[in-house]
Amino acid sequence: MWVSDQIAPHPVTRAFVKAIQQTGMPYNSDFNGETMYGAGLYQVTCRDGRRRSSATSYLRPIRNRKNLKVVTGARVARIVLEGDQAVGVELMGKRDSTLVRAKREVLISAGAINSPRLLMLSGIGDAEELRKVGIQPLVNLPGVGKNLQDHLCTNVHMQTKEPITYDGHDKFPKAWLHGLQWLLYRTGPVSSVIVEGGGFFKSEGEDRPDLQIHIAPATVVKGGQVSIPGFGFTVNSTFLRPLSRGSVTLRSNDPEDLPLVDPNYLSDPHDRKMAIYSIRKIRQVLSQPAIASLVAHERLPGVDVQTDEELLAYARQYACCDYHPVGTCKMGNDPLAVVDAELKVHGVKGLRVIDSSIMPVLPSGNTNAPAIMIGEKGADLVRNHQALPASTESSGSSQLPSNISRILSGVANEQC
Repeated sequence: MWVSDQIAPHPVTRAFVKAIQQTGMPYNSDFNGETMYGAGLYQVTCRDGRRRSSATSYLRPIRNRKNLKVVTGARVARIVLEGDQAVGVELMGKRDSTLVRAKREVLISAGAINSPRLLMLSGIGDAEELRKVGIQPLVNLPGVGKNLQDHLCTNVHMQTKEPITYDGHDKFPKAWLHGLQWLLYRTGPVSSVIVEGGGFFKSEGEDRPDLQIHIAPATVVKGGQVSIPGFGFTVNSTFLRPLSRGSVTLRSNDPEDLPLVDPNYLSDPHDRKMAIYSIRKIRQVLSQPAIASLVAHERLPGVDVQTDEELLAYARQYACCDYHPVGTCKMGNDPLAVVDAELKVHGVKGLRVIDSSIMPVLPSGNTNAPAIMIGEKGADLVRNHQALPASTESSGSSQLPSNISRILSGVANEQC
């Protein structure tokens, strides 16, 4: 993965970083260094103004390999078990289904929502819950779909005195001019990651940062789902170690039916306390001279919202997720653990889960790099594994290399 400094952070971002320093926080030139504590500009997985996704960095360079086949427009309906052995996956096409058999292992890499969903559709999960939706339990693993964790983002939205932010820049004619600038020079707003800088804070009694606050030099309400008139910027805050736990369950036994996802945000009292604290901390930063001189007024929650009860009600209404779900197939040996230290599913041979769902606890930061690390570590674990016994092979089934079963399972009920 390519990691680089940003090309040209927005002036509002720079003013916000300076405002954090004015509260007494130190400047941090490298959040990936000795400590995250302090204020600074984020490093990004970009180069030359273009994001480096995992597909760009890992898949694209090897897409012409003979032992790689990517199947699109298909769904993985279930993992096929013979006794306690995973031998392949059932692949749903537009007209019929195909059994794709693995020569070595079936590897699931579908994320914290779809990996447990696929296991449950295959009869692997809480036996009682599976029976309720008409699925015959094959392996009783009560922890499948439990322990869901995610970062919740609580925001404050500000109106600026002048139209100096990115609001409106995604519309004609500005959007066309920015697109042309990016095509010619790989610079400008199109090269921005929007959330460009901020700080990592310590709440009282903590010896390491537990709160991240960062700015987007544009108005982003409820993750962009709600529009409000005017122009300004949004300050986001994330409590890094939430205690609330949610779940992923099945709505039915239909592989095309979406799962029921209950993140259970703010169910723990400490998470509610931190949501309130984070808004107060944001307001403290915004009162500093470096950023206050740019602000006309607070748009949301508004200066009239001051009590703990009012702030919590606002957080419940306007908070949004950070898209960091983990934990639903967690690694360990306790009663709710789903995989062991080698990412093998308990009670099933020839089956591993290799994605963010195996994290027992949510990291104190973004999950992109940790998820990629899990992929690399999982690949190392798989390389030395023995092939399946010859008795599990069937001349009547589709014979494809094990890495194809891995890719198919990675789709996990999602249309490519």
